[in-house]
Amino acid sequence: MIINDEFKAFTKLVLLLATLSFGAEIRGKLYFDAGKIDKDGVVTIDVSKYQNETEIVNIKDIDDYKALSKEEVDTFNLVATDKSAFDSLKTTKPPTLAEEIACPGVTVSYADGIYGMMGFTTKAVENVDLKPSITWFFKNSPSKIEFTNMDNATEAEKKEYVNISLTQTCVGEANIWSSYALARGGVADAGCYSNDKVPVDNKCNVDGGSSKTYLKGYRVGLYYDADVATMKKLVSRFGAVGTYKLGIIIGWEKKDD
Repeated sequence: MIINDEFKAFTKLVLLLATLSFGAEIRGKLYFDAGKIDKDGVVTIDVSKYQNETEIVNIKDIDDYKALSKEEVDTFNLVATDKSAFDSLKTTKPPTLAEEIACPGVTVSYADGIYGMMGFTTKAVENVDLKPSITWFFKNSPSKIEFTNMDNATEAEKKEYVNISLTQTCVGEANIWSSYALARGGVADAGCYSNDKVPVDNKCNVDGGSSKTYLKGYRVGLYYDADVATMKKLVSRFGAVGTYKLGIIIGWEKKDD
C-alpha cells in the first residue's frame, strides 16, 4: 500500500500492486488513491484539490521511501531465505475450498494478488508469518465514498463524482477499494478472523487466535513501466511487488552465466 503524507509516507512502507493507466505514466513514480478513510469507514475526497477525474490520484517518488535493507546486493529476499522456507509460509498456501464457497470474495482476493501481497509484505516488513484474513479486510472496507467541494466542478465531473454507499460483505467489492480497507484495518490473521464470514466486531471468532493487526495505515499503490533497476528499488523498499505477468516478486538472485 502506498501512503500519502497524511499516513506518514516517509516513515511507513507500502504494498504495491502492478500498473494502472493514468494520464501521465512515469517510471519511478508511485500512484495511489486520493482521499482518506475515517474510523467509520467514510472516504472523503476533496475534489477542489484535483483538476479532473483523471487526476484524482496522489503521486510519490519511489526514492521518497527508505529501503528495508541494503539494496546494493547480489541476493535480496526478506520474505523467505529459500524455496523450502517460502513453501512453508502460511500465505503461500491457497484458501481452502470451504472458505471459497462460504466467502466468494476470498477467491477474488487470492486471484488478483491482494491476498499474497498482504501476507508477503507482512512477512517482509514485520517478519510475521500469517494467513491473511480477507474477511477482516472486507470488514474494514469503506462504508461510503464522499466527494466534497464540488462548487467548481463541471457538469461532466459532477456525473463522475457520485457519492457511493457500500456494504461490508463476502462479495469482495472491497478489492476495488483495497487501499482504504488496508489503511483502516491493516492485516489480520485468519487464525483470529476466519475466512468464511465477515467479522461482526473486533473480537476473534476463532478460539486461541490473536487479534493483533499489522500494516495499519498503509496504502495500496501502483507503479508503471518498471525496468530491472526500478523493480529492485520497489522490492527493496516494499518487500513484495505485484506484476500482471510474473505474479508477485519478492526478491532477486544473481546467477553466473
